[in-house]
Amino acid sequence: MSFTALVEQVGPGTPAGTILRRYWQPVAVAAQLPVGGTQPLRILGEAFTLYRDERGAAHVVGARCAHRGTFLHTGWVEDDCIRCFYHGWKFEPSGQCVEQPAEPAGFARAVRIPSHPVEEYAGLVFAFFGEGAPPPLPRFPELEAPGIKVVAGIRPPGPWPVNYFQVLENSVDPVHLCFVHRATQPFTRVIPEVRAERSGDGVAMTAVRDGVERHTKYWFPHLIQLPLWPIPGERIECPFFNWKVPVDDGHTLFIAATAVPEHLADRVDDEEIGGRTMEAAAGPGLLAGDRRPASVTEEDYVAIVGQGTFADRVGERLGRSDVGVIELRRLWQEHLDALAGVAP
Repeated sequence: MSFTALVEQVGPGTPAGTILRRYWQPVAVAAQLPVGGTQPLRILGEAFTLYRDERGAAHVVGARCAHRGTFLHTGWVEDDCIRCFYHGWKFEPSGQCVEQPAEPAGFARAVRIPSHPVEEYAGLVFAFFGEGAPPPLPRFPELEAPGIKVVAGIRPPGPWPVNYFQVLENSVDPVHLCFVHRATQPFTRVIPEVRAERSGDGVAMTAVRDGVERHTKYWFPHLIQLPLWPIPGERIECPFFNWKVPVDDGHTLFIAATAVPEHLADRVDDEEIGGRTMEAAAGPGLLAGDRRPASVTEEDYVAIVGQGTFADRVGERLGRSDVGVIELRRLWQEHLDALAGVAP
């Protein structure tokens, strides 16, 4: 199987899917899940139910009731449990069925649905979909520093119709800024000197323009940390953490947390941060060339989604400026080899 096929497929049992499931996945913005709220959830090619119980804790369980398969998010929350809309079967956060109104006592003990560990951090809800006990959830000093407010959000217009891996490749390609973002970020028009080196289980990128360094960090498997200027017209740099989360093979969510100085927080909107606005209906017109992109998000959308849902890497001619993409692929190949038992 080609490298492209190995990294693009994220469903259960696939190599990349197995690797990704070993890491915590951000799945929602915490503030968008109210007490008693339920949401359907699709991550890594699988469906789940996300809900917040009456005590305020978030939970992820299977998508469907074990009885006759109705979606559980259409039901309702009772205490820390979720009850099915169809016949009232009730499930604990552990997935254990605890009540079946029309069934004999004792039957519920034999019924269980999947359940997954959940933690909240930096305004986001994280879930772990792998086997066994989860590793510690990574934490970042920049998101916990005094005097800052974390602004969390999902980059519009929701899931992008594109594979997550080419989104990662775009993020470690600083030269694209010179052309893709030349209209909205004029300071990026200078072609940078690009450097990339391994940094722990990731890649540290440096782009040098007119003697000024801009640093980007890639954290395996799908987190990008970079400096962001969230207030238009002002060069106020804020740490920006952006996860490229596979919904399935052909769709990707951009889930982000930005550390903004508290005195500027009221000037920042979680959906407009860094000019990242885009209407959901705008995609086809942008790709057709009916109008020019007018925001950072629209510019990236045209460039990345314009590659197609799955990038064609056959016949590529990578150059010196593609060093970030090269190191990203090398790191992923090492993890794939380790999974397959191939000696380094």
